[in-house]
Amino acid sequence: MQANDITRDRLRRLAEADVGGAKVLSLFLNLDPREFATPPARSTEIRSLLDRAGRLVREESEQLTHEQKESLKSDLERVAAELGNGAGTKGAHGLAIFSCSAAGLFEILRLSEPVDHEPVISDGPYLAPLSTIGEAGKWCVVLVNRRTARLFCGSSQSLDEIALVDDATRNKHDQGGWSQANYQRSVDKDAQDHLKHVGEVVFLQMKSELPDGVLVGGP
Repeated sequence: MQANDITRDRLRRLAEADVGGAKVLSLFLNLDPREFATPPARSTEIRSLLDRAGRLVREESEQLTHEQKESLKSDLERVAAELGNGAGTKGAHGLAIFSCSAAGLFEILRLSEPVDHEPVISDGPYLAPLSTIGEAGKWCVVLVNRRTARLFCGSSQSLDEIALVDDATRNKHDQGGWSQANYQRSVDKDAQDHLKHVGEVVFLQMKSELPDGVLVGGP
């Protein structure tokens, strides 16, 4: 399952971060598996990001105080060390990294999709590039027919099978006559009981954590 650490609470906390006049280094790392599936490719992308961030710090140095420059240098070292250890990369298609050593701020958000943005030095975490990536919500999908049902739950990016229901319902036949009508009523009762059973299973699986939505598909 693709990782997505974006939540309203985390974004709100970052937006309200008080860094006391220091500068925050915001970095966005592309980990799209279509481009960076192998460790060497990811290492190259990480080095490129750190090089661009270092160049930005040097370009901005005339507008920074000594304390701000020293904090940003520490930020670069911290980011290099964390990414060198593979921090946060598992299951992510991108990373958003916010660092301000002077204020004790360091946060890595794993993203479900890559963000294409250059490093930013600002008075607070630069969150605008994350506006198009929604909070990871829970969804469930129920696929059901007259005999079986499968329940899947997860995010909009990936679903896992949670439950399988297989009831011994009988098939229709077409023999005609009085017995046919009785048999058909019995078969329909089996199907109704099966659907009731499916509803009970689905409810038990979801009641502890209600999903944002449920999709139902069947013939």
